[in-house]
Amino acid sequence: MTKEDEALEWARDMVKKFRDEKTPFIFGTEVLAFSKEDSRHVTREMMKMLARNYPQRLPSIIEMAKEGVGAADEALRELIAEINERGDVLPYDLAAYCNELLEAKPRRHPGRAKTDYWVRDLTIVTIVLLLTERFGLTPTGRSRSACHVVATALHEARMRMSYEAVEKIWLRYHSAL
Repeated sequence: MTKEDEALEWARDMVKKFRDEKTPFIFGTEVLAFSKEDSRHVTREMMKMLARNYPQRLPSIIEMAKEGVGAADEALRELIAEINERGDVLPYDLAAYCNELLEAKPRRHPGRAKTDYWVRDLTIVTIVLLLTERFGLTPTGRSRSACHVVATALHEARMRMSYEAVEKIWLRYHSAL
């Protein structure tokens, strides 16, 4: 069995595991890494945590919500409800956003929300990274690269994603790991 065959077999196992089994993630949650709903949930929880613990981040989350990032809007609405239920006073920026909500709904941009797939994308980047470390594959390249192996494993798992899409995800997020 060649190194590439071993890498593909390992990638198949990882894709199947992350597709079919909930795995521990941040905030004590377990997620299906390729689940849009789980990704959105984790994104909302992360944004609420940032808004609670790092007030200087609140204006940027509000701006994302105003620009149509649905997960940011949902997180802010949940945070407003939580604060109101406790009977606490809303921070000024959050109170202003709440008033805007009462006047009109924010528009969501058409198409897929980036936050719906970031857990999936980070999982793909992690598998690519591990393939480069475990099997010595280069990250990108049309054949015999980690991105090619992951694209093949995803395709075989009926999660159709082209090499170009895997490479684009890798290029977008790999520096964050």
